Order: sequence, then C-alpha cells, then structure tokens
Amino acid sequence: MAWLAVVRGRRRVHSAASARLLAPEKAAKHKATASKLRSWRVSLIRKKGQFLGMVEAPSERAAEAAAVTQFDLSHEQRRRLVISPGR
Repeated sequence: MAWLAVVRGRRRVHSAASARLLAPEKAAKHKATASKLRSWRVSLIRKKGQFLGMVEAPSERAAEAAAVTQFDLSHEQRRRLVISPGR
C-alpha cells in the first residue's frame, strides 16, 4: 500500500518496496499564452472617436480580429477601426 507525502512542492510516494520522488507538476501550456495577452482599446473613427470597448489579444492584428467578431463590425466599420494599447 502506498501513501503520498508533500515535501516542499514535490510529491513523494512511499511504498513497502521502494520510495521514489516524483517531479513537481508542470503548469498547463495554455496558461503561458494567457499571460502574454494584452488589453487593447477599440474605437471607430467618426466626427469624434466612438469608444467600443476593450479586447484581450497578444498582438494588434489579433486584437482587430477579436474586435470584429466581438462587436459584429461590418466591412465599412472595419476600415474605420482604431486599435490602441490599453492601460
């Protein structure tokens, strides 16, 4: 019968036959990309700029694509779209 002990972030499995040290669990890869996301301000050019909202994306090009789908923009609105880094 084996039992589990936590030793400074690592797991150690003890059994009657042998004891072995397991490596700490690795973080999921999708979390690494989530930390690279930035906030982008999305506006439309009119007489005065119309602020539509914020989107999260790794690059400006990806932010534009996210804004088009999130705000359901037409082709004409996409031509007048302004993407700038958020605060």
